[in-house]
Amino acid sequence: MSYIIDGSKDVIQNFMLPALLTRLIELVNHQSLSIQIPIIRTIGNLTTGTDEQTQQLINLGLLPAMLETLHHPKRSIRKEVSWVMSNLTAGTNEQLQACIDGGLIDQLSHILLTDDATVKMEAVWALSNATAIAKPQQFLQMVEKGLLKALCEVLKMQEQGIITIAIEGI
Repeated sequence: MSYIIDGSKDVIQNFMLPALLTRLIELVNHQSLSIQIPIIRTIGNLTTGTDEQTQQLINLGLLPAMLETLHHPKRSIRKEVSWVMSNLTAGTNEQLQACIDGGLIDQLSHILLTDDATVKMEAVWALSNATAIAKPQQFLQMVEKGLLKALCEVLKMQEQGIITIAIEGI
């Protein structure tokens, strides 16, 4: 399903069925990686749609599922979920606020401080997207949750690409 959905917003709209979306969200934290990874990729592709399509996923409970999965012991899962988060934090101010209120910005900041470089790369995109759309009050909330400390920590890394994204976020 993830390959079919990897297309236009019109294609995505065909999959925006509440019963289907609810089931996909339920499966995000499935114990089998062979189910979990394609589900997360499918949801990630769905979050590339319109703001309204993304909001529908949020309304159905996507954010708590993403937060739980950001704590997964497998690096590959945390990386995929961080990619999904980069789509969510590029949405509307309301969607960003939901991510702030739901603890997702805290966890993404924590990932920048503690995780593997490949996971950090996706998380830094999510946080940089967040700073790009944030209202001043939202930016202050994210700073209070450790955003600047986390982005500054990334500046110590050696990889030019991740440093560039962190600078854009600052």
